[in-house]
Amino acid sequence: MKLERTTGHAFRLLVLFALLGGCGGGQKKADDKGTPDEPAPASSPAEPAASEPAESAAPVPAPAGPAWKAPSGWFYKESFGKAAFVHMPVCVAADAERIVVIDSLGTETDKDTQVVIFGKDHKVRAKVPVPMGGTKMRSHGVAIAPDGAIYLALNAMDGGNQLAKVGRITGSGSSYSFEDLGAVSGAVAAYGIAVDAAGKVYLADAGTNKIFVDALGSATSFSGPGDTEDYPTRGIAVEPGGTLLTHTMRGGKFHLVRYSTSGQQLDDMELAKVAERLPWHYNEIAVAPDGRIFLADYGNRYTLRLSKDGRFDGKMACDNCRAPVGVAVAPDGAIYVADFRSKQVHYFEPMF
Repeated sequence: MKLERTTGHAFRLLVLFALLGGCGGGQKKADDKGTPDEPAPASSPAEPAASEPAESAAPVPAPAGPAWKAPSGWFYKESFGKAAFVHMPVCVAADAERIVVIDSLGTETDKDTQVVIFGKDHKVRAKVPVPMGGTKMRSHGVAIAPDGAIYLALNAMDGGNQLAKVGRITGSGSSYSFEDLGAVSGAVAAYGIAVDAAGKVYLADAGTNKIFVDALGSATSFSGPGDTEDYPTRGIAVEPGGTLLTHTMRGGKFHLVRYSTSGQQLDDMELAKVAERLPWHYNEIAVAPDGRIFLADYGNRYTLRLSKDGRFDGKMACDNCRAPVGVAVAPDGAIYVADFRSKQVHYFEPMF
């Protein structure tokens, strides 16, 4: 068939159209207000009308290194890591070079918990065992300090006594080592861990419903917002301004609670109902440098996104999202979600 010659102007338009059409690489995009183009899991509630995120009263300090560029939204790109896990991924942290995932089942197995470290290409760089020794340990929290050290919130059974401990992993490339830093006085069931810009470690203890400040130093504590009989304090995050953010459930409703590091309650934000069901059973909580909040909600099979003041800003789901329990925000804006049922990490790529 003979190809007709186009004019120079038409040819330029065709080239421009092809270039624009190629943006996104054919990936399915998740709308900034949370509605994925690909179908959400069958059990996910219908998408409600979204409210606009609240404007910050003051600029949020930029993190160290390149200035943070806030994404306008995210889309699901891929899932990875299934072959790397012995048990299941239960929590995740990320920095500029690594995605760090806790692979743990609990005390039902005689196999050690391990930490799997991926590079930004999502390939395994190292696997670090967390030896049980004379105790049985499991981990429910992970955080990366500014100096690159990886901190773990550990629960241990030692002679019938339940202890909360902190572990530290250091190294680089494919060579890492684990160090048991010992029990945190007064803590019995550590579920969340966070590290601030100065390297101070914070622990959320579900057994005592307390937040431990400077867990490796003075280990002072204050009462968290939860209830040890109903819904204890689990996740914790350090916000850009240095405040602490956690969550709980009271009277069948979820609350985000903000504290100063001295224990003064600054905000108590009730989460609105999302479609047919309330969000439930959050584990990890993460905060982006622009103040947006991310909650892994395995009961509803998606990750909830909120504005700084707790208003609905979207949800992040995919066909593979079955039980999200951990969430992390990387410095480049990428979101990583640990899913213990699909035994994978889901990667949501930022859009600018």
